[in-house]
Amino acid sequence: MKVPCIARELRVSEKSVYQLRRAWKAGRREALHSKRAPGYDCRLGPHLQTRLAAWVEEGPAAHG
Repeated sequence: MKVPCIARELRVSEKSVYQLRRAWKAGRREALHSKRAPGYDCRLGPHLQTRLAAWVEEGPAAHG
């Protein structure tokens, strides 16, 4: 497949496709694994996470 087609299908830049190909050809399969999202870990406790998820499910109209 051509690089632009791959990039469009994976929703990444063409540069990313070239980098992934180089990693694959170098035998570094671990480079192809998904990485976790950047940023801080969630600091909410489990109870607050549950409540927040419920509020999001209810939608903005339920909370004015």
